[in-house]
Amino acid sequence: MKLFIEKLIERKLLKKISVVVDSQLEITEIVDRVSKDLGPALLFENVKGYKFPVIINSLGSIERLEIALGDSLSNLSKKIKNQIEKSNDFAKSLKEYFPTLNENSIINSGTYLKNMLDDLPILKTWPKDGGSALSLPIVITQNPQGVDINAGIYRLQKLSKNKMLLHWRKSSGGEIHFSNTTSRMAVTVVLGGSPSLLYAASVPLPNDVDEFNFAGLISGKPLEILKSKNGLPIPSDANFIIEGYVEQGVFDVEGPFGNHTGYYPSTEICPILTVESVWAKEGAIYPATVVGKPPMEDCYLAKASEKILLPIVQNEFPKIIDINFPLEGVFGKFMLISIDDEENFDIKNFAKKLWNYGGILSSRAIVILDKEVDLSDYSTVFWKVLNSVNFEKDLFLNGGKIVIDATENSSRQIVEMDRKIKLLVDKRWSEYGF
Repeated sequence: MKLFIEKLIERKLLKKISVVVDSQLEITEIVDRVSKDLGPALLFENVKGYKFPVIINSLGSIERLEIALGDSLSNLSKKIKNQIEKSNDFAKSLKEYFPTLNENSIINSGTYLKNMLDDLPILKTWPKDGGSALSLPIVITQNPQGVDINAGIYRLQKLSKNKMLLHWRKSSGGEIHFSNTTSRMAVTVVLGGSPSLLYAASVPLPNDVDEFNFAGLISGKPLEILKSKNGLPIPSDANFIIEGYVEQGVFDVEGPFGNHTGYYPSTEICPILTVESVWAKEGAIYPATVVGKPPMEDCYLAKASEKILLPIVQNEFPKIIDINFPLEGVFGKFMLISIDDEENFDIKNFAKKLWNYGGILSSRAIVILDKEVDLSDYSTVFWKVLNSVNFEKDLFLNGGKIVIDATENSSRQIVEMDRKIKLLVDKRWSEYGF
């Protein structure tokens, strides 16, 4: 993280704020205004009541994301495509990026926090939130019935100095691990560290893809890891390490929290994470994000995934040409897909396959268009949807999800100029006085 911050400062993409600010709501209001104005990353150096600075909105643009991941999105996409072409099993091929274990401990270079969670500047982001919560934690678990490791971004609501509520989505990697345990399961939470692991943990990768290995592919080399006290892997550049456990039968009501849709969902019953220790690196900086009405920082993770994860999608669905997540839909709400259509192509069957695949294709609303359509040209997309879709035949509903078939019907003809006339006008354009 230190190197990343230095690069942001060097390129004038980070603003330092030295005046005292409050972690309860005030930081959110500042960040919300800055992100809506497409502003820089923010480093709050003086958070009321805490010694640790807070960095936020650090990934809130494509430029900053590319700096964090060490390459352009197009190059990262090519890297993944090349990896897929190496083997017919993408997940297994990533074993060449299996993390390298550093036997040395980083614990000696930092300190265990006496007041544990009370020493962290955990933000309360919106007035009606159920409390303060860690918003950018990498939560690491291991399947008790196997060796597979999961790293995911799951919200953690603070209850006390050593208790949190762990909110993971149904059928997410961490939730599956927990459902497979009969009693207690170790959990390690990392704050700060490898941006490539943070990205891998935040996006819906195929279930068989290991986040640590995928992060190594993104970085171009295996991640360096250490073993936490409970045996789980942690990136060696972690800023904070929280260790604890969840156990069956120990739950409480979590939330509500304003989320990435800009609305408050219902409260949920979530497992309680009992914290056994909190460690901080010397000079640690607390990373956070704010989610709410788009555009906000998380939108750019979705936009980046259009390019980065496209080869994985195309490997499963060769007819897909491109994908696009409009900012307002964030992840999982609205998606555009262009396809290489053909005569008598069964869109309805294709839609079912998309939903069954899940992951990045699990959006509840999908619009399918022809390969010629530029998905970033939203004006053309809406023109197609509003004027070429037959709303009696081209809408497919399934369990609260919808697919709109906006591909062209061969019986309809688009109004357009003859190609010869276009070339003539191109040639004579300057003669017209333009």
